[in-house]
Amino acid sequence: MKILHLISGGDGGGVKTALFSLFGAGGGADEISVCCLTDGIFYRELASLGVERMLLRQKHRLDLSVLPKLVRRIEEGSFDLLHAHGARANFIAALIKNRIEIPVLSTVHSDYKLDFDSPAKRLFFTSANAISLRRLPYHIAISESFRRMLIGRGFAPSSVFTVYNGFDVHNGRPCSRADFCRSHGLSLPENAIVFGCAARLDRVKGVDVLLRAIPDAVKKLPHMHLLVAGDGGERKRLASLSKKLKIEENVHFLGQISDMSAFYAAIDVCVIPSRSESFPYAMLESAACALPIVASNVGGIPELIENEVTGLLFKSGDVEELSSSLVRLALDSEKRIALGAAAKSRLIEKFSIEQTAEAHRKIYRTVLEREKSRADDGKTTDFLISGYYGYGNLGDEAVLDAIVDGIRTVLPSASFEVLSRHPKKSRLECGINASFRYGVPMKKAIRRSRVLISGGGTLMQDKTSRRSLAYYLSVIKRAKKSGLRVMQYANGFGPIQSPKSLENTVKIINSTVDAVTARDGDALVAMQRAGITVPITPSADPTLEKEQARCHSDAYAAVSLRPLESDRLNFVISRAVRRICDDLGLRPVFVVMQKSTDERISRRCAELTGGEVLTPESVGEASEIFARAALTVAVRLHAAILSVRSGVPTVAVAYDEKVTGFMHSAGLDSVIDARCLTEDGLLCAAALALSAPKNGRTEELSRLAGVSPNEAKRLLELFKNQCK
Repeated sequence: MKILHLISGGDGGGVKTALFSLFGAGGGADEISVCCLTDGIFYRELASLGVERMLLRQKHRLDLSVLPKLVRRIEEGSFDLLHAHGARANFIAALIKNRIEIPVLSTVHSDYKLDFDSPAKRLFFTSANAISLRRLPYHIAISESFRRMLIGRGFAPSSVFTVYNGFDVHNGRPCSRADFCRSHGLSLPENAIVFGCAARLDRVKGVDVLLRAIPDAVKKLPHMHLLVAGDGGERKRLASLSKKLKIEENVHFLGQISDMSAFYAAIDVCVIPSRSESFPYAMLESAACALPIVASNVGGIPELIENEVTGLLFKSGDVEELSSSLVRLALDSEKRIALGAAAKSRLIEKFSIEQTAEAHRKIYRTVLEREKSRADDGKTTDFLISGYYGYGNLGDEAVLDAIVDGIRTVLPSASFEVLSRHPKKSRLECGINASFRYGVPMKKAIRRSRVLISGGGTLMQDKTSRRSLAYYLSVIKRAKKSGLRVMQYANGFGPIQSPKSLENTVKIINSTVDAVTARDGDALVAMQRAGITVPITPSADPTLEKEQARCHSDAYAAVSLRPLESDRLNFVISRAVRRICDDLGLRPVFVVMQKSTDERISRRCAELTGGEVLTPESVGEASEIFARAALTVAVRLHAAILSVRSGVPTVAVAYDEKVTGFMHSAGLDSVIDARCLTEDGLLCAAALALSAPKNGRTEELSRLAGVSPNEAKRLLELFKNQCK
């Protein structure tokens, strides 16, 4: 791969350091070149890296004479991809993207709405950058929080990737504090506790918040000093604020520092007080030097800094909390050493420059593969997923996550879209493209897709609603008519109460579906008995493909209820749970899997048992709650599944055949039919679950769950081959 990076050429600070580190590690490509638009510090210092560089000098930001020159350079250089960095580069890239035959990618290094301070610049340049970014087809966010920010602002999830800034973890701290102080004309007392802040002096970096935290800290620690490395438009105002706060003797503005390693060697604690951040390079530099870090809890900072483990976090703008944290670390040298060592360890584990370069390589390959596929067949989406999604049911959302994750294990570059009741919510929570599940949006989604994934549940049934069965059949019929390959993915089957509906369902499946995987043995038998002739492959619920490690067992029993034919049944469960908890010394915790339907009955039962109610906001949060339980009593199917895959003793109350089918496929006998539910029966089932040496056949189920992604991959390959 041959990649051309486009950047203004005047960038300094974290962006410069991050990109220089990336380029030094090969940039994730076979060959890279860098084109700059100004003769600034970035362009001048590129020479030291030995990277091919070119200068297309703009007289000003709106000088468009560089456009034809850049297009010509791209054509002559035979580049595979153009990678833009920063507002100026994004603007130019957006203007030429339709004139060049290679894809364009942009890295969003910061919150583009906060890049410009003055009202005039915000009015024009912020708007121009926002429009330019939306015109570019692919984006890299340098933290997961930034990726979510872009998705929340309407960027297509499938076009936004996450790559953290990497760091050369072998960097050291080469000089002493005394050497640094001499070189900068500083005279600090021998017992000084020195805090450091390396930042561009703009309001977004929150240096004023840090200054306001200093006076109270200095009252307790007169020997405390703050070194501020960096320059910017706020410098005069910040210096004036320092005088106003009467801390000018303790605060030292050093301007731009060329040798940041020496700066970090001179300080005891790094402070990052930003109002907004992506994934600040100062944090990585500090961690590499095993420095303790105090940082605001914004952006991607918590992805490296875990409060009290790898650093201290404070609420952005909270002067009092920041001041308290500074004093605390100043007085506790052992805490400083422990936090610094932990931060460096996590940096080495997760954020090395080698990992960053490899992540870029994977993204470049993904973009190029997608563009080639689009050129071949005009489609933009590999897999369109149809099911009960966007209704706030965490069990179904867990299935959606698992389908996407499972297919990505065999097809890392795959693109996805889901038909959802609430597309915006699905985009944010699942991180994939989403369209409304009815009408024109659904039809358009089908037209741009290659394979329809129908399922991850028991969609072929009319017990819940005849309309839902009709809907799912209509989707697979339309998909087949539009030329898609169709797969029923880890499906259950039935009951279908109407003989005519059953006949129609079987007829449509046999004539439209290319592959079926069954979620368990009971489902497979039900499909065969119904007369389905499409090849059916045994599989398992998608959420079982990856076993979740058991967290340490907490002293609670997790209980997941759902509306049953009578509330009386849930009260029977609650009374039995109360007896179990009393015997085992546990507390009951009622976990709401679908707020709209489960919360009312969960709260009533919690009142009766003296328990508490938890309403997890995400699949990950729900998984952790079940993984920490000493015992789970589940009416909801996926409460049972999430518990079993973590090895938690599990009792399932079967209100439906699918619950019994799962428990039997897992090799577990601790299941009781809701129709003959009694307190004593539930107590016996709990005793059975607790005495079992291991929760069933989770390893075998994990292997079976991996069958479905491979079937999906096969269908995609068939579709692409037929288009050649």
